[in-house]
Order: sequence, then structure tokens, then C-alpha cells
Amino acid sequence: FFFDTMVSRFLFLLTVAILCLRECVASDSDAITILDESNFAAEVFSSESVWTVLFFKSKDKGNKDTQDAFTKHATKMKGLLKCGTVDIARKNAAYLVDVFQIKTSPTIVAFPSTLLTSPDDYVPEVYKGAKTFKAISSWAAKQLPQQLITVSSTEDELDAFLTQPDPIPRVLLFSEKADTSALYKALSLRLVYRMAFGEVRVKANPYLAEKYDVISYPTILVIEATGSSPVKYEGQNDIDSIAAWLEPLALPLSEREVRKQKREEEDKQRKLAQKRALVNPTRRITNAAEWQEGVVSKGAVSLVSFLDPSDGNHKEYLRTLKKVHSKTKKGGTQYNFVWLDATQQTALAEAFGVGGESPRLVFLNARKGWLKNYIGTFTADAIWAYTKDSLLKGAGKVVDVSALPALVEEQNEDLFELDPEEEPEAKAEEKKKEAAKKKAQEKEKKAKEKAESSKKAKKDKKSKDKPEKTEKEEQQDDSKEQKEEPEAKAEDKDAEKEQANADKEDAGEKKKDDKKTKKKDEKKKKEDKKKEKEKEEDPKKKEEEEAKKKLRKEEEERKRQERKARDELRRIERELRQSKEKEAKRLAKEAQKQREAEIREVEKQYEEMDGEYVMVRDVEN
Repeated sequence: FFFDTMVSRFLFLLTVAILCLRECVASDSDAITILDESNFAAEVFSSESVWTVLFFKSKDKGNKDTQDAFTKHATKMKGLLKCGTVDIARKNAAYLVDVFQIKTSPTIVAFPSTLLTSPDDYVPEVYKGAKTFKAISSWAAKQLPQQLITVSSTEDELDAFLTQPDPIPRVLLFSEKADTSALYKALSLRLVYRMAFGEVRVKANPYLAEKYDVISYPTILVIEATGSSPVKYEGQNDIDSIAAWLEPLALPLSEREVRKQKREEEDKQRKLAQKRALVNPTRRITNAAEWQEGVVSKGAVSLVSFLDPSDGNHKEYLRTLKKVHSKTKKGGTQYNFVWLDATQQTALAEAFGVGGESPRLVFLNARKGWLKNYIGTFTADAIWAYTKDSLLKGAGKVVDVSALPALVEEQNEDLFELDPEEEPEAKAEEKKKEAAKKKAQEKEKKAKEKAESSKKAKKDKKSKDKPEKTEKEEQQDDSKEQKEEPEAKAEDKDAEKEQANADKEDAGEKKKDDKKTKKKDEKKKKEDKKKEKEKEEDPKKKEEEEAKKKLRKEEEERKRQERKARDELRRIERELRQSKEKEAKRLAKEAQKQREAEIREVEKQYEEMDGEYVMVRDVEN
């Protein structure tokens, strides 16, 4: 009876423990997604949320603390961002390890939202801080986008946010905190392009809270249209509840796609404008407003070029001005570069005294009211030499800028400017991108070829050493190979890491030695120069100097031999250390296998005892 009650109690406690464990695993699995090659692209790269992903080795016991901290982080940030884990010891994670260059375990990587990041700008960020729950969560909160929220500390800033011409509902958060909360940033990402989000820092200006009758914090108000009365949120302070309340007040999802496409087009135009500004430092002036803003209001000296766009050498002249711009920038002098169409702006060209000819160049200081006509060849070296040597020498011609003829209105066509795609800067960037793609493709090919060759080599060895096997035995061997492959890969990686670390140490020591030798060589050169001078004065010291030189050479040769011997000793020590570690791993594996065999033997004995107990109980019954 006593035995039966103890067994029943043990079974009851075991059942309760299993149920509790299942509950914990279920709660973790809700917050964390298990990722591998099959689902990574669909889950992460196609996601609208920010992701934090933990790359770890399941068999490494040193990862346990980081896994626990990451699990706490995932449960805390649930709903704000998404979390996933990749077990890099498995076969189906090798490609991800290679692509993201995961060199250590554990490693945490953040992946931005695809709603705000174009494929060209999609750059994951590796976490480099402490592997604690608080540090990981605070870093992850910073990965949520801040740019979607307009922070207002003054009444003018708040009015500017609320009176924007864009007809989109506006959300206002009144907060006492100095930083934007992770919840509010995640909310702005969830409803991006459908609502505009603003934040009022109450401590900077308490009057703004009184203006909208806000007493407690945090408080969320929604203003659906300009001039309409605000609607206050009075529900629970979690993201799902707030998002459900905001959903009917926001613009429809179809509007989000339209606005997203519009923003992507604006980004393309902005990048193209940046490329054009890089390639075309000389700005074209086409009307009076541009002349006022681009020349008259500038304090620096302006290089005003009169060019003919129909001239076959027009773009070569622009490249010449571009070279002059880069030279003046390197020289530390800031000039303002502009050009005008000599065939259209004839009145202004005549006022400057350069009418009827092109290309012509005028140096104009609109603020001080003087100009100088450049007389010389239209080449980069000649213009640069003039700006260095002759520009500021002598008085220029006095000119009243306000009395100059008005510019003729004309269209600014990109046809007459340098094309970013044709210039060497853009071509260099394209070549870099292509080279990076080729490297990535080559890495993938090499990794696949290595894996295939290692598999073939193993199979060939087994087929030579052993006789033919049955289908069951072959299946068992395949399963064993699949189990052993990650361990072998891990061992190879560990050995490679150790080798790399040792090489780094050797390289560092060699660099230090090289620096020391360089310094010594420089000192010796200086001393030699001094001694040569002394030799010219005192010819008697020649014999002593030659003897000293011989001694120095012998000393240098001895030191070089010592360095070689030290390097050789280091190499031998490293090889011995690696061989010892491999032997220790092999012995540990054998001990592990022996323990597993003993455990299986004990389990068999327990099964036999259980069978005997059941037979005795049946006989008693």
C-alpha cells in the first residue's frame, strides 16, 4: 500500500510538472517565432514589423542566460515588435549564418520594417551590448522608428503640426516623459500613412496641456480634421486596445498603399537630386528668382559662366567647372558656381562685358558690388591658377547688382546637365554594388560545393571500408550523419576561430615589432646623417664609424633570427594546443557515448523490473 501511494504521488507530481512546462513553452512560442531557411524570408523580409532575431547554438550551455534574457524581452515587447530565434547548429540555418556573417554565438540582429525601408536601404543592425534583459529591450526599443512622430514643445510647433494641408487624421500624445515610448513608436508604425502622430512634451510647456484640458498623463487625443474638436481615448494602456480604437478613425488601407508609393517616388526623386547635385556642382540659373536666391543673396564670390547648351563641348565645359569646384573645395576656399545660357541671357552677358562669346567666365561678388572678367583658356588648371594667384590682386570693376538687366524666363532641362548615370562617381558606385553581389554569390556557391564534397567524401570512405548494407542500416547511417554533421561543422568552426585568433595575435605582435623596427630605423637614419656631417668635418672618424656599422648589422641580424625563432615557437605551441583540444574533445565524446550506453542498460533493467512488478500485481489480483 505504501509503495502504491508513493508511486501514485510521484506520477501525479510528474503530470503537474509536464503541464506547467507545456504552459511555459506555449507562452514562449507565442512571443518567439522559430526561424530557419524555409520561413525566414516570408516572416522577416516580408514583414511590416521590426524584428529582433537571436542566432544561437542549442547545444552550447553558455547560451542559456542569453536565451532566458531574450525570452523575457520577447514577452515584454510582444505586440510592439516581433522576435525570432535561429539555431545555427542545425543544417537548415547554414545559409542564414553565411548571409548575415554570424561569427559568434549568441548574436542578436535587428531587421527594420519594410514599410519604411526600400530594398536598397535595407540594412540589419547587430546588437553589441550586454546580453541582459534590460539592455536588449532598451536597444530594441530604439530600433522602432522615431521619424513618424512630430514632437512639439512650443505652441507654434504644435500649430504647425495641426494645420498642415494634408487631410489626414492626427493623433496627439501628451506625455511627461523626455523620450518617446516604445508603445507609441510601434503604434505609429502600425498605422503609418493612415494617421499623423504627434507628441507634446508637457514639462517643456504645461500651457499646451491646459489648452486641451488634459489633466492626467499619458493622454491620447485624435483630431479628425482641421478645426474639429478632439476625441479622447479612455481605454486600457496597451497597443492592441489603442490600435483597435484608432482603426475606424484612420484612413483606409487602400490609401496607405497610395501614400507609400508616393513617398517611395519622392525618395527616388530626392536621391536623384542628390546624385545630380554631386555630379553637377555648377547650378543652372533660369529666371530672376533663382538669380536672386543663387547669386545675389550669397556672401561668397560667384563664378558665373556663360555657356551655349547647343555647343558640342557643353558638357566638357561643365566637367571643367566641376574639377575647379573640387580643387577650390580641397584648397579650403568656398566659391559659388553657377552657369547661364549665353544665347538666352544676352542682356546680362553684355552688362558684364562678355556678350557674343562662349564659354566666358565672370567672378562676381554681389554683396560687395565688384566683378572681374576671366581672360584665359577655359581649362581647370588655368581657372584654378587664376583664383589662387590673380583673383584677389587689384581692384575689380564696380557694379550695381540691383541695376543689372532682368533675366529672361526659360525652362531648366536636365538634358543640358551632366547625367549621374554617365559620370564616374555613379559608375563607381554601381561597380561596388555589382562586386558585392558577385562576392555574395561566390560565397553561396563555395558553401554549397563544400557541403556536397564533404558528403560525397564521407559516403565514399564508408563504401570502401565497409561491406554492402541493408536499406534499414543505410537509413540509420544517414540519420547518424545528419546528427553528427552539425557537431563536425561546429568543431571545424571552433578550430577556424582559434586559428584566426592565433593569426590575429601573431599579426598584432608582428605589427608591433614592425613599428618598433621602423622607429629604430628612422632614428638610425637621423644619426647616420649627423655622423656623415661629422665625417666631412673629421675624416679620422671613418674607421670607427665603419666598425660601428658592422656591429649594428650583426646586431640586427641576430635580432631578426631571434624574431624568427619566437615565431616558430609560437606556431609549435599553437599546434600543440590545438592537438590537445582535439584529443580532449575526442575523449569527451567517447565518455559521452559510454555514459549513454550505461543509461540505456539501466533503462532496460528498469523496464524488466516494471514488467515483473506488473506480473506480481496481476497474480495478487
